[in-house]
This record gives sequence, structure tokens and C-alpha cells, in this order.
Amino acid sequence: MRIHAGLIALIFLQALPAPADDQEDDLGALIAFARTSPLTDGGCWLEMQNVFGHWEKLALIFGVADPGDAAACAEIASRAAETNPARKYRCNPVD
Repeated sequence: MRIHAGLIALIFLQALPAPADDQEDDLGALIAFARTSPLTDGGCWLEMQNVFGHWEKLALIFGVADPGDAAACAEIASRAAETNPARKYRCNPVD
């Protein structure tokens, strides 16, 4: 499977440095938006397990027409795992 960059919408959550409180507020707002917006129907969260065993949201993947958001997320997670095998990655639906 090959994903074309023009077909995918990604929002990387850790792209810009900000105080921890601001990041938590922004993440909460993004999660609320993703759960209610028709734009993110079928979208997936790319998550990574941190050193404490907690899953952190890394990116919101949505808007992939074919093969679909879940397949696109799975491919990105697979490539991330190849690049950084010490970490575990997974995809979760936006629900």
C-alpha cells in the first residue's frame, strides 16, 4: 500500500513546544472537536506507548479517501515502528 501525501490530513500533536498546561488544554479541545466534527468521521488517532506504559496521542489522521483512515494510520504506525522499534504504536478510532 502506498499513501500519497496529498490525500492525507494529519494533525501532529507535539509539533510545537508549549507549556504543559497549554498542551493539555489544546489536546482536550482537539479531542472534543474530533469527536463531534463530520470532518473527522472515520478518523484515527496514531498513538505511542510511553516509557510509563501510557498511550499518548501523536497524530490525528483523517480525510483519506482510499484506502481509508484506518489503513493509512496502520501504515504510518508500521513505518514508525520500523524506525523506532523500541516503541509500540497503535491506531484508535476517533469515537
